[in-house]
Amino acid sequence: MPSIDWGDVPTWMGALFAAGAAFGALGALRSQRTQLNEQRQFIAEQRVVLDLQRQELEDTLAERRVGPLRRHIKMWYQLLNQDGEPSTAGHPDEQVRWRVRIGNRWDSPIREVSVFFGIAEAVETTMTTHNRDTEEWVELPPDPCVEGRTIKRLGPNKTAVFYSAWGVRGELIHERPTCRFRDVERAAWVLDEDNDIMPFA
Repeated sequence: MPSIDWGDVPTWMGALFAAGAAFGALGALRSQRTQLNEQRQFIAEQRVVLDLQRQELEDTLAERRVGPLRRHIKMWYQLLNQDGEPSTAGHPDEQVRWRVRIGNRWDSPIREVSVFFGIAEAVETTMTTHNRDTEEWVELPPDPCVEGRTIKRLGPNKTAVFYSAWGVRGELIHERPTCRFRDVERAAWVLDEDNDIMPFA
């Protein structure tokens, strides 16, 4: 019967204990890694939920802000011929220009009001008033609120008028008007030809 070299037993026992400790540490490391991955996944899911909640709050706030604007800021527009009369079904080469009225029926002023036709800015801007007796719009003399082609401040129950440059009907009819302005909180908005209002970046 072979004899056991007891001198090596403590060494082997130490090695076995070290291997066991290493195995235990490896298991703990794997467990920690699994927990970290689960935490990362949970955080990512929470971030998605928080982003959705933030977006919902922003949309609600935007709707609260845009609701009154949609009800009270309006655009009216038409093509005019060279006699200043509405051009309804003229020849494509007829010389026409857009006339756009922006009315503020809100109880707060709007600011920095400008109108564009495609990418071209209005070439003429003035304030106007509606004569209820004759049902006519009367353009007012130069107003301090008008700065260049922009209305600095369009107060409550005020209306501004903007004119495009002259052009041929066949081309100008495709350059639909849009209005840009800022509300009382300085937020920028765009009003399109359908009187829909959207934030302007």
